[in-house]
Amino acid sequence: MQEERNLHDGHRDRMREKLLKSPDSLSDHELLEILLYQFIPRKNTNEIAHNVLQYFGSMENLIKADAKEILAIPGIGKNTASGITLFSAICKRYANKPAENKKAKFSFDAYRSGVVSYFSGKTEEEFVFILLNDKNKEICRTSFDDRRESEVYVDLSVVAKILAINKPTGVIIAHNHPSGIALPSANDDVSTVKINALCSIHGATLLDHIIVSKNDSFSYFVSGRMEFLKKQCNIDRYISGLKETDLWKE
Repeated sequence: MQEERNLHDGHRDRMREKLLKSPDSLSDHELLEILLYQFIPRKNTNEIAHNVLQYFGSMENLIKADAKEILAIPGIGKNTASGITLFSAICKRYANKPAENKKAKFSFDAYRSGVVSYFSGKTEEEFVFILLNDKNKEICRTSFDDRRESEVYVDLSVVAKILAINKPTGVIIAHNHPSGIALPSANDDVSTVKINALCSIHGATLLDHIIVSKNDSFSYFVSGRMEFLKKQCNIDRYISGLKETDLWKE
């Protein structure tokens, strides 16, 4: 009896080590076997785990089961049933819980109609900043319509203040081409790169630059132009390059 107990304890120790070292390598029945250690101190839980999973057909069905269904399994007592029910309750609660702290994924379609509607009927060029929180909900909106030469002028010092005060997670910029087509110019690319740099400094992500004309719209995000410009004008890569020069050496 003592020898059987020692073999039993040795197996449990090996399984716990396996769990700590590589949990993803364990099969469903092995995970359940180790869980049952907490509620069944002496019996062979490997056999019980196999029986439980065979009864329900899968771990997913076990998690969905209620306490009465678990108690209906031959050989399962209240203590074991309560342990499995606790495990199931935790899995179900966090499987259905929205990821509150997870940053929402940006969608161009969610903002396109609003931006196009904003510029509808405008006959003068205007530049708009839309600041978003980590759920991609709008915090505030600021517009620039001061014209210099043939284009609207955006004061980057004002942009920096707006970013510093509102502390957005994401930023969308947009402007219109009232009498032209919705395609970016070289100056639009330069403005995008400058504003992206400011956003990076203030811990925000420039998500999109949307250009609106009378009959069309263009998205830097959807077209891949945003990703391309960010890769070409990456601040961190530029700083890394500087570190390789003599400027950083004694």
